[in-house]
Amino acid sequence: GGMSLVVRHVLRNLLLPAVTLQFTSISEIVGGSVLVEQVFSYPGLGQATVTAGLGGDAPLLVGLALATAAVVFAGNLAANLLYGVIDPRMRREVRHVR
Repeated sequence: GGMSLVVRHVLRNLLLPAVTLQFTSISEIVGGSVLVEQVFSYPGLGQATVTAGLGGDAPLLVGLALATAAVVFAGNLAANLLYGVIDPRMRREVRHVR
């Protein structure tokens, strides 16, 4: 009845922007943690990043950058996969060229 109509049309369209906002905030959380750790002098990844940058520890800096990029990439991948679950119209079709 009316409830399935609400679920099918209203909730699906509300979920897509919500998923986008949740998973794009991952990069903001990682970037914000560096700032918060510096302001409140908490030891953590932010402190390690600043210490590596100021001390010229290139391998640690590259490792932290790759780890951060991997976390952000994984979040974006999860969001894209959830789009297909939430709205089947968003799924990519695989077309075979003959």
